[in-house]
Amino acid sequence: MPKDAGKLPSGVNRQPAPNNPMRRNAPVFPESKKSVDSAAASASVVQAAPAFEQLDSAFISATGRHLIIIKQNNLEGIANDTGKIILAPAYDRISFFNNKDSSCTRWEGILKVQKGDAVGLIHYNGKPITVLDYQDISLLPASCSGTHPASMVAKVKQLGKFGLINGKGEVLIRPSYDDVLMLADEQGKATNPEIVLVRRQNKYGMMELRNGQVLKTEFERIEFLQHLEKEVKGKTEKELLIRLKINGKYSFLNISSKFRSESEWDELLAFGNGWAAVRKGDKWGFINEEGKNKISCQYEATLGFRQGGAPVRKNGKWGIINADKKEVFAPQADQMEFLVQPESKHRHSDYVLSLVKIERNGKTGVIDTKGRPIIPCEYDSLEYAPRTGGFKVTKDGQEQFVALPDAPVNK
Repeated sequence: MPKDAGKLPSGVNRQPAPNNPMRRNAPVFPESKKSVDSAAASASVVQAAPAFEQLDSAFISATGRHLIIIKQNNLEGIANDTGKIILAPAYDRISFFNNKDSSCTRWEGILKVQKGDAVGLIHYNGKPITVLDYQDISLLPASCSGTHPASMVAKVKQLGKFGLINGKGEVLIRPSYDDVLMLADEQGKATNPEIVLVRRQNKYGMMELRNGQVLKTEFERIEFLQHLEKEVKGKTEKELLIRLKINGKYSFLNISSKFRSESEWDELLAFGNGWAAVRKGDKWGFINEEGKNKISCQYEATLGFRQGGAPVRKNGKWGIINADKKEVFAPQADQMEFLVQPESKHRHSDYVLSLVKIERNGKTGVIDTKGRPIIPCEYDSLEYAPRTGGFKVTKDGQEQFVALPDAPVNK
């Protein structure tokens, strides 16, 4: 393996270079002029060797030039945009491993090559990264977003089974699984730290790429739960939580602390304010980050904790339960929903995040997670309009605007 085979440049620019004389499917070199045998002027003209055909190209920031895939006599090689041959045509097929995706810059300049049924990876300078010994090598999209070197991994196939290699071509997971995939967060990006899932006979296991922590292939599901933010010595740190399912029951594993809860829940949701909603049978309750039952499973439904309170339904009516177990059922609402949904939480103040829209006896209003009334429950309809700082409401068929009141003073 060459020492520099795994050193990758960064940055991809898919825009064509200015004044680039190359054209797609045009010869890299013009055909040479016809030559005449000086010994026999009447002899037939000797035909020049066929020109190289340009198949594809991408700009490589490390060289400041376009890398060009060329073809001659049904074999493919590499040249640059000056016409210099970097790798003479020798492969049946060459393609850019990242498909020139500008969002996957870490694989820039890496090419996938094929000869017969064998596939491998090479560097943009023609030096090999892997042996030419795989059935296939494929990109894991989540790996494009990782910032740690450990997340630069690719999926390989050999003898019908899948494994994992790193950017240097080193085997991390031997090809022996039915599938290999990278755990992604809610945005489709690699988790931090990086987790790879493996599947064998419909059971899942996992490997933490930085320290090699492994779970055996015994789980029905392994999935991202959340990145839990914590304040540590004035700094915000993130802990990765994953959800596990075994024998039909859920638990959670904190990758950072290595804590794993008991597998006893029929459903388990993400944590909010240190509490996670869990379901046993058809009833919901709450556990803390140590997996301990803090509020027993007694509610018919819940929206989970936010800003110190959780909307819950009991005996067909909605109310608020606080973290100290004090129930506030005064609203006796028919329906509840948080005013601001999770995907837009970061754009709003803590006060707005605490607001809950309620419906009671066909009328609607707003309370906070302490159960305090914010907008009277007397309107036929109510819609929050963040840009105007208030609500569009209707009452007795008339449209009105109601400004968002100031937050109540905490007592």
